Amino acid sequence: MWMTIHADGGFTEHPDWDDPSLETMQGVVGGLIEAIPRLYCPPPVKVAWANEEGMLLGLPINQIATTLFGITLFGDILMDYDKEAVWGLDLE
Repeated sequence: MWMTIHADGGFTEHPDWDDPSLETMQGVVGGLIEAIPRLYCPPPVKVAWANEEGMLLGLPINQIATTLFGITLFGDILMDYDKEAVWGLDLE
């Protein structure tokens, strides 16, 4: 399941996405995409993407993603995760 963690603290699930295009992913993060190293992706996150220039562009720190991944992340974060193994976030 694909989900966006917004810098303002909100979440958007993308249940109809299977394999989003580069353009779609760039649209979500607001620019060039950069993979968050797998080392920082906790289970059940499969892969995550950030805006490559988030800090340079002055995007706000994404507090939820920063806490989740253990590194400072800026702007909206797109991730693919195993919804069946979700770690207890209340997304409602």
